[in-house]
Amino acid sequence: MFDDAPRPVKHPFDKAPLQQAEISLSTKTLAPRAKQRIVILMEHETAPPSMADLKDAALRYVARYAATQASVRRVLVRRIDAWQRRSSASSEEIRSALVLSIEQIITDLTRSGAIDDKTYAETRGRSLRREGQSGRSARAKLIAKGVPAHLAEAAITDDPAMELAAILIAARRRRLGPFASPEAIRSHDPVKALARLVRAGFAPDLARRALYMTAEEAEAVLFEARRSSDLY
Repeated sequence: MFDDAPRPVKHPFDKAPLQQAEISLSTKTLAPRAKQRIVILMEHETAPPSMADLKDAALRYVARYAATQASVRRVLVRRIDAWQRRSSASSEEIRSALVLSIEQIITDLTRSGAIDDKTYAETRGRSLRREGQSGRSARAKLIAKGVPAHLAEAAITDDPAMELAAILIAARRRRLGPFASPEAIRSHDPVKALARLVRAGFAPDLARRALYMTAEEAEAVLFEARRSSDLY
C-alpha cells in the first residue's frame, strides 16, 4: 500500500532531482552543474561576519601593511559589503550594527598602538620627501590615505630647506638643472624645466633657484639634507 523506496533528493534551487554523483563533494568527477548549485546554496546560507572575524581581518591587514584608521575602516567595510551582496539574509539593521563594531575595533587597535596615524604620517611623509615630492603633493597623498589634515600638516611643514632638498631630488630624477646630462644642457629650455617642477607642486622661486645651482652646490644641499633626521 505504501512505497518505502527512497525518493530522489531535490535541490532547493532546482526542481530536477540531483543524482548521487552530483551531490557528492568527495568525488573528483562532480558535474559542473552540481558544483554551481552547491556554491549557490553555500552563498545563500552565508552568515554575517562576527566581530571576531572583523578583528582578525583587521589584524591581518595591519600586520601586512602600514595602516591608518581610514584604510582599516575601508577594508572592513568592503568585507561587510561583500557579505551583503551575496547573502539574501542581509539587512540595513545588521549592516549598521557591523559598521558600529568596526569603530570599536579601530578604537581598540589604536589604543594598543597597532594603528597610529601620527607615526604613519611622519614615516610616510619622510619617504615621500626622499622621493622628491613637494610639500603640497606629499600632504595631499597623506590625506588621500586617510591621514587627518592636521596630522599631515604637522608631519610635512613648509620648511624652505627641506623643500629645496626635495626639489633637487626631483631635478635629479628628471635630469634637470645641475643634474642635466651634457647632451641635455645643449638643448636645455629653462622655461620648460621650471614648468615641470611647478607642476609637481614646487614654488616657482625655489624651483628656479635649484635649477640654476651648480652641481657642487646641489650636492652640498643634499649632503646637508642627508644629515637631517627630518628628511632622512
